[in-house]
Amino acid sequence: MIGSIYRTDRLRVTIHTAPGTQFDAVTVHLELRDREGREPRELLVAPHVTFPARLAALDIAAMANYRANGIVMAIFGLTFGYSAYMSEVYRAGIQSISRGQMEAARSLGMTYFQAMRYVIIPQAVRVILPPVGNEFITLLKDTALVSAVSIAELTRRGREFAATNFNPIETYTMVALVYLTMTLLATRAVTWLEKISKYER
Repeated sequence: MIGSIYRTDRLRVTIHTAPGTQFDAVTVHLELRDREGREPRELLVAPHVTFPARLAALDIAAMANYRANGIVMAIFGLTFGYSAYMSEVYRAGIQSISRGQMEAARSLGMTYFQAMRYVIIPQAVRVILPPVGNEFITLLKDTALVSAVSIAELTRRGREFAATNFNPIETYTMVALVYLTMTLLATRAVTWLEKISKYER
């Protein structure tokens, strides 16, 4: 079966499929014409890419009509976004511990995982506590971004209330005070955790 999936005056993308087997063979063919639309020049003929036949049985219409849960999408978005930063924080914290700590633990007969659990990780947690607290506070403020996936969070509720009652100054001032209160409480909590950890170099 041959079908053109994208076509303009200068570019045409054609897909060739050979169904009927366990795997559907797919070939992508690209052509580019000059500015006058003449002399087709082949850019690429991709090799046969095999896809499982079960993909052809997917209900594309049902997938197009799928509506995701906004709260789930917000959680996944914030998790994926901040997991990259947090992984770098943890990596830097672990690497900040001197190599002699691992060598001393291994010389006492500990395995690698025991040394990481009882020696390296407890020291690394004290090191990464301040940047983890900063990321948590930033995440707390970035929850205002979830309104992009139709979640009625604090900022969006404030915007709706201001548009309904025509008092934006009072509304946004209250929203800012709420965010300030949450940020100060989180900062106090991080400071308290730093004090009880009593990390000294």
